[in-house]
Amino acid sequence: MALLSYQSQDIFAPANDNGTPRSPSLQKMQVWGTEIEAVTTATAAASAVFDTRANLYASLAYAANTMAWVVNDTTAAYNGIYRKSGASGSGSWSRVANLPHGLIVASNAGAGGANAIVATSALPISESALVLLNIATTNTSSPVTVAFNGEPALTIKTASGNNVAANALLSGMLVLGVKSGTTFRLLSDQATASIVPAAEAAQVAAEAARDAAIGAVPNVYTPTRTALKALDTGTIQQAYLIESGREGQFIWRSGDYSSQIAADTLEGVFVKANAISASSGAWVRVVEDDVAASWFGAVGDGVTDDTVARDAAAAYVGFGGEIYLPAGKTYLVSNNDNPYGVSFIGPGKLVTAVTGGQRQRNSYAGLTNLHAGREYLERLYAYLALGQGNPLGTFRATIFGDSTATNDYGPVTPTAVLQTAIADKGLPNFILANQAVGGTSWADLDVSAYLGGINALHIYSYGINDASGGSLENRLANLHATMDAKLTAIRAAAGGGIGSLSIVLKGPNATSDSPNGRDERWYEKIRGIYLTMARKHKCAYFDTYGEFLDARDAAGIFMDDAYGDGRAVHPINQFNARIWGAFCDWLLPRSSVARYATNRVSNNGAVSSSLSSGATPSQFLDAISTNRATTENGWPIDGFVVSERNVDGGAVQRLFSYTPGASKVITRTADVAGDTWNPWSGLALPITLANGWTNYGTPWGDAQVSKTADGTCAVSGLVAGGTTTADTVIGTLPTGFRPVKDLIFSVATNGGSSKISVHADGTIKAFSAADGTYTSLSGITYLASN
Repeated sequence: MALLSYQSQDIFAPANDNGTPRSPSLQKMQVWGTEIEAVTTATAAASAVFDTRANLYASLAYAANTMAWVVNDTTAAYNGIYRKSGASGSGSWSRVANLPHGLIVASNAGAGGANAIVATSALPISESALVLLNIATTNTSSPVTVAFNGEPALTIKTASGNNVAANALLSGMLVLGVKSGTTFRLLSDQATASIVPAAEAAQVAAEAARDAAIGAVPNVYTPTRTALKALDTGTIQQAYLIESGREGQFIWRSGDYSSQIAADTLEGVFVKANAISASSGAWVRVVEDDVAASWFGAVGDGVTDDTVARDAAAAYVGFGGEIYLPAGKTYLVSNNDNPYGVSFIGPGKLVTAVTGGQRQRNSYAGLTNLHAGREYLERLYAYLALGQGNPLGTFRATIFGDSTATNDYGPVTPTAVLQTAIADKGLPNFILANQAVGGTSWADLDVSAYLGGINALHIYSYGINDASGGSLENRLANLHATMDAKLTAIRAAAGGGIGSLSIVLKGPNATSDSPNGRDERWYEKIRGIYLTMARKHKCAYFDTYGEFLDARDAAGIFMDDAYGDGRAVHPINQFNARIWGAFCDWLLPRSSVARYATNRVSNNGAVSSSLSSGATPSQFLDAISTNRATTENGWPIDGFVVSERNVDGGAVQRLFSYTPGASKVITRTADVAGDTWNPWSGLALPITLANGWTNYGTPWGDAQVSKTADGTCAVSGLVAGGTTTADTVIGTLPTGFRPVKDLIFSVATNGGSSKISVHADGTIKAFSAADGTYTSLSGITYLASN
């Protein structure tokens, strides 16, 4: 039977067997401590202490049930509390419990190195004792070992059983752990450290609940802040302010509130008492929920200038905060500045004066839509509308950004994804350039060489490297100031205005680099700044983090392991395809660019299409389209037409007959220069007769010419009655049906035969005297000049 009801490793284990963090049981600690005290008392009264078990076993001159300790045996398992069996001079010793050493302090003087620690202690290390170990030098690799008192080295493990990461054991740190087999298991590490902020958050919540409870029963109502300042804080600790617009519960707080009072000049939350210095205390508003602009003096009547109050409220809530605007209130401000990127929520209005009225600045859109600002992409879409066939239609899109936007983390790269996606949308007039450089931030943005000319679209993909350096508040303030300065300069430069350049602010992707401040705490705060910059400088905004927010456990799977310790920074493999593919689909949604796409295929019936034969080639927008063709709409035969159009403007049409049993197919091509159609091939056109010549009439065919798809022209028909002298023009061929050079043909006539000449200018002449009774034009064939 064990001497103690509970073992220390059971009481103080930082986690359950399933890895769930837990706190020690106070009840078990009380039982364990009481039993330790009893054992200590008992053994101190009648016991012996031996340095080794061998010396204990050699000493049998003790009465039965005598207790003895072994405290310094080189075999740690031999140390413990023993009980004597048998009379004095005989019998044996039996180990009954571990030594009651609750805590052993070990010394690490730096011997052995940062990754192979050598430490000493006054007491031997056993699995029953907690060990407090100082860290002399920050570890540089993983795993890390520790050897106590010359014993075999133990591998240091986290509470969850993992090797500690590089740079996890910092110089000057104190760690608490227990020996467990061949490992030294820490009781507090990176995993369980998350309990601390959770506990702190619980503390804050508890204090807020306490304040709310206190505030629910104020002991004085004060009409103004002036009256509040005059209250005797020695006897009055709670006060409810009933000043219009500033209503709320205040509690007297002792402590140094100098900085808060200095910052809150409009006394929205912190109010100084008249008789007490700010360094000794302040009246502090109980903030239970949303912060109201009226606390800081905003009137909300749509006439009074509430700019100063708005700015004071924004400074109080800070980056990423929210300000509530109640129903029926309109807050007039002189500008749309929002240096903290706060969100204005609630049914009230935030407005600025414009010619003839007021413009509302707050909107539900910024609260419900993940991305914003596609209305500012007019320059991009204007180029798309021109198309590649236009000399001005080709334009350049350029990516600027940090290493996450470079093509260095393949095989799937941002450039490759965009090029494929854009081509798939049938937009061939893009020239895509990537100027992203690893290690850069917003401060490094330089677009001076990419303004004007064919530069129509800029994509700015920064924000990850802006997360490092200084406090979170300072980093956010620097990001806002830098973005504002850069975008102001670009919009003011030649070729940088909204009419010349479309800009997309592509927010950074999620990362899990907490030691460098590049994690959720950063990305959750910067969205408001990006939205503010997008609206102020007329830019579109794509929230990459909001679209793909989880980078935890991504290292080595769909993101790189940038530091070799599980911290993910750069998208790799197919993750770039998802990020940049989603970006492209948002930037160029299919329905928005369908009109400009050169790879569409459409199948239109009589109901959905009513294009006439006179429609120009440019009116057939698809790469391939089929349309119903009727003679009522001017088509030469009833059927359907297949149109194929190249991005450069070239086009061809094939018209198929609907007549039962017919297999007739005629074609025509586009005259690119004039956006007109050339005559149909396979369809006969009449020849314009002259000098008294007319068609002979039924049953003989009229004078006409047709052309096959390969350009072979065939003239046919029977004419009569005209001037018969040599060199007389009988008729003229239509344009597109004329030979390259003059030709002579022998044709049948009433008198036998005659010679007819066909000329490059389209005239058909009597080469020798013609026969006015009738002359046949059938049998004349040649290749057309075009």
